[in-house]
Amino acid sequence: MPDHPFHKLIPTWSAESQRRAALPRTVGIFEGESISIEIFGIDEDPVVDLNLGVRGSGDPVPSLMRLASLLRWSIKELATDRVLDEVRAKESWAAYHRTFGRGGVSR
Repeated sequence: MPDHPFHKLIPTWSAESQRRAALPRTVGIFEGESISIEIFGIDEDPVVDLNLGVRGSGDPVPSLMRLASLLRWSIKELATDRVLDEVRAKESWAAYHRTFGRGGVSR
């Protein structure tokens, strides 16, 4: 099975981001009509970051922003290590789809 094109970005991540992304366990899955979100990376104590794998052609941003607001969390883009507000999250998701196409995986 060939690697996903997104994998070529992994060497640009910090060592800590690479380590966290390698955590293997899926601990939760949200499935919507055109999107699924898998939750990884709560093997650590205390939990500092969660990794989310997003699949599908839908827009995960509204659900992620609602979750972040309810739990007082921040959304951070793994590839750039920057915290995203709703506008930046939408821009990042759109850029991902322009680069890699719809239906792929983003972490």
